[in-house]
Amino acid sequence: MKNIFLIILIAACSFQSKAQVYLGAKLGLAPSLLSYQSLSNHKSQPSWLNPVAGIMAEIPIVWGFSIQPEVQFVTRGSNLKAYRTGDKAKALIKEGDYFSDYSLDNLAKEEDRDNGFADQTEQFKLPNLYENISVKLNYIEAHLMFKYEFMGGGNGLYIEVGPYYSMGISSKGKSTLVNADGKKTSDTQLVNNDASLTENYTDLIKSYTSDYALNFKPFKGDKQNFTYKKSDMGLAFGAGLYKDLDMGRLYFDGRILWGLKNINGKPNTSSTIKSRSLQISVTYLFPLGG
Repeated sequence: MKNIFLIILIAACSFQSKAQVYLGAKLGLAPSLLSYQSLSNHKSQPSWLNPVAGIMAEIPIVWGFSIQPEVQFVTRGSNLKAYRTGDKAKALIKEGDYFSDYSLDNLAKEEDRDNGFADQTEQFKLPNLYENISVKLNYIEAHLMFKYEFMGGGNGLYIEVGPYYSMGISSKGKSTLVNADGKKTSDTQLVNNDASLTENYTDLIKSYTSDYALNFKPFKGDKQNFTYKKSDMGLAFGAGLYKDLDMGRLYFDGRILWGLKNINGKPNTSSTIKSRSLQISVTYLFPLGG
């Protein structure tokens, strides 16, 4: 894919070497959704506030056609909401009585810790707890857009299409535990493993065990069911407006990015995950050489 981008770029440059080349930068947002073929206990919802920033060149070819190679940083992801009712609902923590192993009357006393007795003051109840998951995937991404501008003097419209290739550089997954009503906190005080008090279900469970991988890195496979491949590729389709300025040109750009590669990195599964994304950006291009 990278070699194809390079060959097309060299060919375009040799086609019309005297054309005015533009350089510039873009900044915007990239709302995204991960499309799951099979997601038994969660429903995927968009992640809206994802940044995108990049640099690019616009190389005119002929009659309003140009190519636009780009390199950009972009974040994609999804918010996975747990089903809390119905057949798909699956509690990560089952409802029941739990033992804090600390006395609420004398939290700091050593003799009350690890003594093997569940005093009444050391017990608390938990409801069924469900796991909401937020996934963020950061990429360095190469685009090669083929653009056609409808000439309109200093203002105009354009359409564009082209392939893109993404390489993952970092990732972050975060789980939040909620009860059947979707609340993150308890109405009563809960006891952390260090004897401090909390009302937050997620903080409570983190203090007792690391078995659930509530914080994880999807590219590294810390959480097997939510493991993703680092590379992605697909097609981008876009349109926008441009306006000529004294020292360059301003673009208002919108794109749809349609991932073609299965990025599910979970071992021994045929289930597919593909990225779906929008990009809304402002771009400023200035002529190379003034």
